Amino acid sequence: EQKKIEALAQAEGYTFIRAKAKELGINVSDKEVDDAINELLTYRGNSNRDELATTLKAHYGWEVSDYERFYKDVLLKKKVLASLDENAKNNINAARDKLAAGAVFGDVAKEFSADEASKLNGGKIGRVNLKLNSANFSYTILETIKNLPEGGNSEVVITNDSFYLFRNTKTYSEDEKEIEMIRIPFKTVDEYLQDLQSQGKITRHIKFAQQEEVTQE
Repeated sequence: EQKKIEALAQAEGYTFIRAKAKELGINVSDKEVDDAINELLTYRGNSNRDELATTLKAHYGWEVSDYERFYKDVLLKKKVLASLDENAKNNINAARDKLAAGAVFGDVAKEFSADEASKLNGGKIGRVNLKLNSANFSYTILETIKNLPEGGNSEVVITNDSFYLFRNTKTYSEDEKEIEMIRIPFKTVDEYLQDLQSQGKITRHIKFAQQEEVTQE
């Protein structure tokens, strides 16, 4: 019964996402899906498509083509939510511009970051071991940090649910760096649907499950 509820919730959410994507003219190409899956396989230890096919069949009863369709929806959701949330976009752009103008990263983090665990400490999250993924970051973030020189600030990083900015305050080794972070989450699908329901524009029977279980970006 719980799985049925979750499936209905995801269907409700993706119906909203697809409608907004059409309205905004947002698309996801087959190449984007293929590139994203290849990056994910690399992040998970240089796995290949044959290993992916075996895992999908064993755990989900899926073919690779099923996963590609699923992943296309995930990428579409990411694009739509990042595009819709003007407040989050304005805040991350303001934070980026302040850093570009020479502001101290910690001060900007205290002003803009929504990450309660690090905000009051000026965005400091301590040593991050990239190989062990000690901070439990997505592969998109790990790649950004990996390529960030000591003393450097990142460009805006977009994940499935948030905008990020990072600073490498010290490089200990290729796989270990001292990192500061600014995180600004998008408004969720559930929040948009709640707004529509409160305005009397839709009737909801289920609550959207916010987390994706089969992929991490």
